[in-house]
Amino acid sequence: MARIPQTTSLVDLFRWRVKQSPDNVAFKFLDKETSYQDFDAAANKVAQGLIAGGCKPHARVAYLDKNSDYYFEFVYGTLKSRTVSVAINWR
Repeated sequence: MARIPQTTSLVDLFRWRVKQSPDNVAFKFLDKETSYQDFDAAANKVAQGLIAGGCKPHARVAYLDKNSDYYFEFVYGTLKSRTVSVAINWR
């Protein structure tokens, strides 16, 4: 088993995890399983979309939806884009 590296950010730690076992299940929500590699790719799309949309570092970005596995892609995407996630539950 690989040792967890000393790191300065959650993004770096997760990148390490993706490299260690890209095909392992990162999340399971209802009947859907998402691998680390697929989760990382989805979070990259979120980050790229936020940056392309004009979000600057430290900008607050709200997320309003029902409980979903997409929320975690959003949170990780905001970390990658250096923005701040603000979760608002639909209830």
